[in-house]
Amino acid sequence: IRAAMVTFEHFGIAPGFRRMVENGEVEFIEDVCEGVMSGLRAGAYGLPFMPSGITLESDLVKLNVKRGLWSIIKDPFSGEELVVVKAIRPDVAIIHAHRADEKGNVELLGPKYEDLLKVQASRKVIVTVEELVPEDYFRENPERLTIPGFLVTAVVHAPRGAWPTSMYGRYGTDYGIIKRYFDSVKAGLGINDVLKVFENAWDG
Repeated sequence: IRAAMVTFEHFGIAPGFRRMVENGEVEFIEDVCEGVMSGLRAGAYGLPFMPSGITLESDLVKLNVKRGLWSIIKDPFSGEELVVVKAIRPDVAIIHAHRADEKGNVELLGPKYEDLLKVQASRKVIVTVEELVPEDYFRENPERLTIPGFLVTAVVHAPRGAWPTSMYGRYGTDYGIIKRYFDSVKAGLGINDVLKVFENAWDG
C-alpha cells in the first residue's frame, strides 16, 4: 500500500493497518502528500512524470528513487536538481459525491481536494452518491456538472455513504463513532465485534 499517511487524523495512525504492517501482512510504501499529488497529476495529464516540490533533504528521496517511484533530474531552466514523481495510474478510484444520474454525470459540492485528479488518473471510476437524479437534471442545471459521465464506470446509490466522516452540506463527522471504532480495532476485537459499533448508530 502506497500512501502519505493512513490515519484517523487526531486519533492517530489507523491501528488495524499499523498492526498488519508490523506483522508483515502488508507492505507499506511511504510517500508524502506532494509525491502522491504529483503522481496523480502526471497520471491525469497523461504524462510519464511530474516535477514536484519535494525537498532533496528528505530520507524518503533515496528510498523512493531506489523503488523507481521518484527520480532526480536537473531543471532545464535553472540547472538545479529537483525530484520528479512517476505517474500514478490507479486501476480503480472510488469517490463519494452528492448527486449523479444513470449516465454517470456527477455533482460534487464543496472542496474537491484530490478527487478530480483521482478520477482523471484512474482507469476505472466508481462513484457512490447521496442522491440519484434524472438525466434532465444536468441538462437544466449544466453549471452543477462536476464530473462528466464518460469518465465514470459505475454509479452506486449509497445515502450517508461518507458516514461516519462528513459530507459537505449534508452531515458532519461523527467523532464518537470513529473513536469507538478506533478503540475497538486497537483492542484487537474481531471483525464482527468491530462492526457492531455501527449498528443502529446513525441518528440522521
